[in-house]
Amino acid sequence: MCFHITRLAPFVLFVPLTLGCSTTLLDPVIAEDSGTITGDSGVGTGACFVPAAGRFALRSAVDGQCLGLGGPTTVFGNPAFATALTSDCTLPAQAWDLTSLGGAVYSFKNVGSTDNLDVKMAAVQDGTPVIVYSATGLSNQSFEVRARSGSSYELRPQHVTTSCVVAIANSAQIAGCSESDSTQSWQLERSDCL
Repeated sequence: MCFHITRLAPFVLFVPLTLGCSTTLLDPVIAEDSGTITGDSGVGTGACFVPAAGRFALRSAVDGQCLGLGGPTTVFGNPAFATALTSDCTLPAQAWDLTSLGGAVYSFKNVGSTDNLDVKMAAVQDGTPVIVYSATGLSNQSFEVRARSGSSYELRPQHVTTSCVVAIANSAQIAGCSESDSTQSWQLERSDCL
């Protein structure tokens, strides 16, 4: 005899049944309560780490620091900000509003400044800084979020799709994409999951 568990809010009811014992009615309840998607295999693979339109922290998969707003700078005489990595991912300066541009391509608007993640001056050379700059609608402010392993992704700027955003020192820049380069791996964590 198998015992199946049924949840009738706020009570849990144990019901003896003589049906097959391969699964229980508890299985979907456990999946629902754990925040993971049924069939997922590990930490960080639930809905909190699935890229979509909404507010996210952009966390380096190497050390867990979050990319956000750094110090002020200028581009062509216009105000801009450097990017900065920090351990406190709950600050508005570390939060990004993702807007879908179609498929897996998104723009990232910084909550602290209302400006966008941007590859400086749309340059294509390795080492070009990733900054925060006024929205332009250009492809250097559009990033494909491409899956790597587990809940990690790479960010490919659409003006140079062979490059990826790299966590370097205390900020970010672009470099040629390499699957073996862990500094190119990012986790997007929904802000309400922090």
